[in-house]
Amino acid sequence: MPGGAIPKLHPQQVWNHQITKSIRKSILNGTFSYCQKCPLYQTDVQNEQLPHYQPTMETGPTHIALSNDPTCNLSCPSCRENPVQLPPGGEYNYYSILGEQLQHIGQFKDSLKSIEITTMGDPFGSRSYRTLLRILRPRDLPNLKIRLHTNGLLIKDAWPQMRILHNKHAITILMQSIDAATKEIYETNRRGAKWEKLLESLAFIKQIREDGHKFPWYITLVAQSNNWREIPQFVELGKEYDADFINITWLINWRFTRDEYLKRAVHMPGHPDYPDLLKMLEQFQPAPKTTERKYKDAYTLPGGGPIIEMRPIHTAQALAHYRVEELL
Repeated sequence: MPGGAIPKLHPQQVWNHQITKSIRKSILNGTFSYCQKCPLYQTDVQNEQLPHYQPTMETGPTHIALSNDPTCNLSCPSCRENPVQLPPGGEYNYYSILGEQLQHIGQFKDSLKSIEITTMGDPFGSRSYRTLLRILRPRDLPNLKIRLHTNGLLIKDAWPQMRILHNKHAITILMQSIDAATKEIYETNRRGAKWEKLLESLAFIKQIREDGHKFPWYITLVAQSNNWREIPQFVELGKEYDADFINITWLINWRFTRDEYLKRAVHMPGHPDYPDLLKMLEQFQPAPKTTERKYKDAYTLPGGGPIIEMRPIHTAQALAHYRVEELL
């Protein structure tokens, strides 16, 4: 997607820029001409029905995913090699990033219904996101919904200052990345984290939900060679703290060499543990469909418990081939 080809304009100008409209048109007509190499459009996107969309949008976006600050309190090996913190000066700094976030929210406040923080980094490990969540006032945006993606380790300390989150209907989803079910693997896969701090955060989130915050709570595990055997134990961890959903994903190659990735990617047919992984997954059974729940790729373990969402392995394999080629 040639987003970099769009001149640096105000968000409202970008929204219906000619390049933006061309990208929308390629999705609506089914050609996907800007993302032909990506295997995901053949499964996740291509089959979706989009009858009410047009290349030119008459109203602004209803949802904005904020991902302009990669700062995180951890440096997980599957994501980054070293901790990422914003430099104190230069063009790309705390003030410029916070300004971009406020600009997007302010210019689209009439259409905006929800924001997502964050698809990279951590909302509580980032100074800009912490500031944003402190200064957003419920009376100015009383109906704004917030989707949080976080490792959760700093949520308890940050929570008292973030008034907009105290609205019991403000958070629509909280996705907490964990990647393990034991202390040793957790502290390996979530570099910089402590297992005891994780348990404290799980207890805190469970408590605020019992106090009336009824947001759906996902705990996520990126399956790879050192943690896939813990998947059943991870489901039990979710049951213990009353998480609603267990999200199992397969390792995507963001930063490894080809050989490093294939050693970790247990979902690939050439991995020595692949047959055992398939055997272990046989215990998962499709979750019963209800009128209230329409999640795809959803499973449960015998005896019930939280819903387990898991992308089909064949889709993850296609994406892995694509990413390995891209990084060679």
